[in-house]
Amino acid sequence: MTCREIRENLALYTVDSLSDDERQAVEVHVETCEACARALALEQRVTEALQDQPVPTPSAGFEQRVLAAATGTSAARGSRWTTPVVGGAVAAACGWCAVRCAVSGWIR
Repeated sequence: MTCREIRENLALYTVDSLSDDERQAVEVHVETCEACARALALEQRVTEALQDQPVPTPSAGFEQRVLAAATGTSAARGSRWTTPVVGGAVAAACGWCAVRCAVSGWIR
């Protein structure tokens, strides 16, 4: 695997979501590539930080407001895309981005 392929797989590696062959390829590569080993260490810190964070419960109407903003439609009209999970998923994604930026030193 190339460094690019390794780095694309690091997040999956840290949550044990790679096949045995892919996992082994990452482990072999980071033993000899200092840059990818550092990237793995950072990814592990991000994963650990995220595991310690609770997923917030979205406020009433959050899902409809986000979907309306994303699709450019009125929240009052509703959408066939509404599910109880969307609000939580958006909140979790925002939290993941915030933690990733903080751990990477992009925000302080």
